[in-house]
Amino acid sequence: MKNWDLQIASPIFLLIAIINLGWIVHKEKIKSKSLICLVEIALFWMLLGYMFFKITQYTQANLDFLYANTNTNSYWIGSLFLGLIFLIGQPLGVFLTTICKNRKIWICSAYALTIMWFVLDSSVTSSLTLNLVLIALFFLISTAVPILVLDINEQYFYKINTYALVWVLISFCATSLLIAHVYYEFDFVYLKKVRWIFPAITGSIAILLLILGFVRRSNQQSIGPFELVIREQLPQINLKTMLFLYSLGFLVTLAFILSNSVFVKAQIITNLTSIGFAEGQISLLNRIGTGWFLIPTFLLTYILNKTIINSIGQKNLIFIALFTLFGLYAGMSFISNGIALLIFSILAGFCYVQIIFSLFSIALFWNCRTVKQPVVGYFCSASYFAVFLVKLINGLLLASKSDLMQAIGLQENLINYQEQINEIGSIILACAASVVLVAAVVFNFSSKYLLADFRNYKFAIQNLKAIIKNSIKQKTKTQIDFKNQTTD
Repeated sequence: MKNWDLQIASPIFLLIAIINLGWIVHKEKIKSKSLICLVEIALFWMLLGYMFFKITQYTQANLDFLYANTNTNSYWIGSLFLGLIFLIGQPLGVFLTTICKNRKIWICSAYALTIMWFVLDSSVTSSLTLNLVLIALFFLISTAVPILVLDINEQYFYKINTYALVWVLISFCATSLLIAHVYYEFDFVYLKKVRWIFPAITGSIAILLLILGFVRRSNQQSIGPFELVIREQLPQINLKTMLFLYSLGFLVTLAFILSNSVFVKAQIITNLTSIGFAEGQISLLNRIGTGWFLIPTFLLTYILNKTIINSIGQKNLIFIALFTLFGLYAGMSFISNGIALLIFSILAGFCYVQIIFSLFSIALFWNCRTVKQPVVGYFCSASYFAVFLVKLINGLLLASKSDLMQAIGLQENLINYQEQINEIGSIILACAASVVLVAAVVFNFSSKYLLADFRNYKFAIQNLKAIIKNSIKQKTKTQIDFKNQTTD
């Protein structure tokens, strides 16, 4: 059946995902206010995912025009350098909202820009200029992602168990991204003649987010790191630890983006074509390869981390994921079968999510222990810098206008360059495997600094709760003594 992934498989997986989220909410005993905030974040991620797919589509649609004009390099470099908004905006947003004790303004501004994005997308004729404007808005909107996570961690999870919070969030956000993927593909395949339907839905969701952002109350006293009396009893972050953390985020993301570069995708398409797959079948498999790594992510991530963390620890879990990722990329560099490459790519995506969000949870708990350093913002920027570098190099190579690069960029006549494409793909995948191996070595030497007291996960949570409890008792006692003195 044509498009069976959209008509049959995706609805089934989405139903399973929603049931899975219901089970997580029940298992974690998540309260209604926390659940509303989780749904808000999930809806935001869904819109971000949809925006990303649309921007990718517009860029691909404009490639013919770009290759026919001399301003190709300017466009690629200009669009990529808009990413500097995101690179600078992440730590700046975290820092400013912490200092001002107000995360709501930044979040609501991002929601307002989201509404603007969908208005422009639905009402303005597509062009290179519009594409650049949409890219710039997308990067501005995305700066709210770490701020939203900090907000829910501070307001509803009290900065105690950041690791558990991150894996609950990932289950919600992976489901949202899968919905965005299916939503975009359904729009692209079936609703080309009724373009107003999907913009109306997404615009309504963006308006709902803005309302939720304004209505939801925020305790300003909870914003920012722990109080000094608590921080003094906990391990402190230093420059060495931060550099290790940011380097790992950069390296792991670099390997993942290399393995998903346009050249590796061209390799997969070429080898599928060589074994007799038609264009429609390749398009279907490409959709599966793009979005289906999210399926094991939302199905297994929560269970995996909930059951294994206490037995083998976070350090060993990250090590296993790193060496699995290394094995997958190393294997991909030696094989040329399109189906095998696709399956390995889905598994690699799952491993990447486990690693990068384990590291993100580490960044989140360090963010709660330092006043001057927006650790989460810097971590996101370091990870994005890897994306920026790979995309910049890809763009410059594709802009070279050689026959091979134009074929790869337009994804046309790839079979004529099969041998060259396979060589390029194998080299890139070997580089990705090498980068992961370097990341594993770095993590081996830095894990004791990165995890600090969380090397013993259960003890760290119990100790933190006890410190916070004693701090509250001491504060209450001081207030009572002060009242008694003033009464006397």
